[in-house]
Amino acid sequence: MAYREIGGRPLYPKPASFKKGELMVEGIYKGEVQGKYGVQFRFLKADGQVVILNGSGKLKHLLGDVAPDTQIKVIYGGMEIVKSGMMLGKSCHQFVVSVDDGEVVDDEWSGFQAKDDTDLPNVADDNNPDYLDGFDGGEDTMTGGL
Repeated sequence: MAYREIGGRPLYPKPASFKKGELMVEGIYKGEVQGKYGVQFRFLKADGQVVILNGSGKLKHLLGDVAPDTQIKVIYGGMEIVKSGMMLGKSCHQFVVSVDDGEVVDDEWSGFQAKDDTDLPNVADDNNPDYLDGFDGGEDTMTGGL
């Protein structure tokens, strides 16, 4: 039997340490906890590492309907000036939260071995810039002001 170490001290990544579009955490969302300075959000990565993100209004809004034990990923969305409400005119962090919808991904391309570039699936590139026009990210992608 093989064992691997899990846990250890939780990681507390700060949004300011990420670039826009960078993955902050991917794993199982374990829910909210009350930290010393307010609400925090706990995640458990596949390697057993606990990650805790400090609360923000935008993150709380995006995670509000996400059930604990849901597979999730959080991507940093950069900073944005708030356009209305109590925080009008202030900068705030933005996030993109995606949840696993539990569906099996269509494996039409599993095991596919391309002979050359002409056999590859159609993707957006210089020859086909309109390929993703109208793509909205799907119902399982919630965008935080992006």
